[in-house]
Amino acid sequence: MILPKYSPKEVLILESVIELFFGGAPLYSMKIADIAAEAGIGKGTVYEYFSSKEELLGKAIAYQILQEIKEISQEIVQAKDFKQCTFAILSRISHCKHSVSPPFMLLRPEFTEANEVKKIFKEMKKTYKEIEQWLTDSFLKLGIDEGIISAQTAKDIGQQTVVSAFAGFHILLHNEAYISVEQLKENTYTIIVNSLH
Repeated sequence: MILPKYSPKEVLILESVIELFFGGAPLYSMKIADIAAEAGIGKGTVYEYFSSKEELLGKAIAYQILQEIKEISQEIVQAKDFKQCTFAILSRISHCKHSVSPPFMLLRPEFTEANEVKKIFKEMKKTYKEIEQWLTDSFLKLGIDEGIISAQTAKDIGQQTVVSAFAGFHILLHNEAYISVEQLKENTYTIIVNSLH
């Protein structure tokens, strides 16, 4: 699996896009001058690393998704048991409303249809699928090793179950809450374990 490598200056620029976005700036209407100002560099420097605003924004989307994936992978690697791992990931989701369901999926269609953005996602699609599969397999392996998840069931429907459970948690968390976050975490864990035992 080949992940993109970024120079320190590229990271500074990409993270400036993300900072502006999370600060409330609409991604599709950001100006290079605003991004450069956020990064503390000249506008011309941005163009030394990115040929167009469209390329920069597309790469910023890809960069942010990879950062979120890296953070979740750390939760999996550091977990002592399956329940702790599940709760750690769910806590990350609850503290950052954009985790797992990246905010970029909510962009206006006219922007996401832009050719450069489509090209970048096409190039990254295989990598994202490989990473997602590795994360799911690593996560489920904890439950299999503990004997609370069936290896065969995990192989058959594990990925779909995990993605569905985490997406359901994310949706319920950010809609009208009828139960506490802790109960929602417990329910999500129970759904995963009961579905895959």
